[in-house]
Amino acid sequence: MKVYFSGALYTQGDFQPRYKKIVKCLVDNGLEVMEDTTVTPFSKFQEMSESEILDNYKNVRKWVEKCDFAVFEASFPSTLSIGHEISLALGKGKPVIVMYLEERSPMFLLGYKNDMIIWVKYKDADIAQSLTKALEGIKGKVSVRFNFFLPRSLVAYLDWVGKDTGTNKSEYIRMLIEKEVKKK
Repeated sequence: MKVYFSGALYTQGDFQPRYKKIVKCLVDNGLEVMEDTTVTPFSKFQEMSESEILDNYKNVRKWVEKCDFAVFEASFPSTLSIGHEISLALGKGKPVIVMYLEERSPMFLLGYKNDMIIWVKYKDADIAQSLTKALEGIKGKVSVRFNFFLPRSLVAYLDWVGKDTGTNKSEYIRMLIEKEVKKK
């Protein structure tokens, strides 16, 4: 499985050892990590040209698109970028693990309730243990792509429902299936 990892770059000096432990834990759990947080210094990002910034943003969007789920280190003070990356992942239907140091809670983010987020409060001594436990929980949230054919009339109905409810076709069908599963 592929995982996208990110953390605040401007706190990289203080957090680099934590970021490396997180990446090591992900790799040790057999995951392919798509990230740049541990390998590119913040100073390099500060020197980027406008076109390099755009390329970096495109890379992040590509990684989020290709990953099965994402992991973010979001200890306060986090950044607008981390919040945006979390939103990108959730917007693509990707489950998210948000990690934060026990004494540096991202208070505002914690107010956002979403079944696709697993919140992980950790201490330096238990980063790997806390993340490994969260990885077990994420398995049930990772979506599997399933394609099927529908008659045009049903697609038209799903389009209408989408406009009426603000959900996309797959979300609506998933909701119907989940409703049936809960009945049993």
